[in-house]
Amino acid sequence: MPEDSIGSDGLVARRVGPWAKDKFYYLERACYIFSRGMRLKWPNRCFIDLFSGPGRGIITRKGHARRAPDEIDGSPLVALSSVEPFTHYYFVDLNADYIEALSHRVQSMYPHANAQYFPQDCNKAIPEILRLLPPASNSLVFAFVDPTGVQIRMDSVAELTRGRRMDLLINYPQNMVVQRLTTLPYTKPHLNAYFGTHEWESVLQHARSKGTHEGDALREFYKMQLQKLGYRSLHFLQDPLIRSDRGTPLYYLLYASKHDRGVDFWKKITKRDHTGQEYFALGE
Repeated sequence: MPEDSIGSDGLVARRVGPWAKDKFYYLERACYIFSRGMRLKWPNRCFIDLFSGPGRGIITRKGHARRAPDEIDGSPLVALSSVEPFTHYYFVDLNADYIEALSHRVQSMYPHANAQYFPQDCNKAIPEILRLLPPASNSLVFAFVDPTGVQIRMDSVAELTRGRRMDLLINYPQNMVVQRLTTLPYTKPHLNAYFGTHEWESVLQHARSKGTHEGDALREFYKMQLQKLGYRSLHFLQDPLIRSDRGTPLYYLLYASKHDRGVDFWKKITKRDHTGQEYFALGE
């Protein structure tokens, strides 16, 4: 199945699974609560999207070829449409066609948005983003990290967040990517960069020797790596948040904050899912 399609506006759109609606529901909640809660305290509230895509998604469902596809806003437009807008936006994607389509959409729909675009690898874009961000003394940052794999390096996360008040919403692709890569020897360098160390191998071996869940052990190790960067408040949902249309667990969302108030934000974000049912967060 082709990865890209064309949106109703004639611009490139990315094909996504129906579970993308769930993910963007929580992103929308996070943007609103983060910006609303901080709007009177911080003159500059910045949104960074390290894997922005083209700004529009086309939902595809297996076995529904004749059904008209649903078109949804991608993460950049979700953030821009927040009732409480950010003052600065930074959109990154390695696919230059995506960035071109996104810039057209933003200029058409939100012509006054203060947006910057980076058609490059997110790890290489971070120094330029840091140069353009308002001073750390008068700015608060919310970063959405939604990779398709393990593209984001831990040292890049460290560089981006160092000396900054920056909350993170991270797609941790445990079932989609991480567990599968641990079985392939040629992917070790990628996992070393993703976790920021080769020690993930010891964590994996220990879990196997004890008969405990390997994926859960690596997920907790990833959280520990973020704690070393100063993130005191880290929260996953207790249940794998994002599932396929067949109910298969895909990935977790992780909310990370350097401030204790991150607990309150996360509780508000996840009080209910998009169906109205209550969820419970798995915290520190």
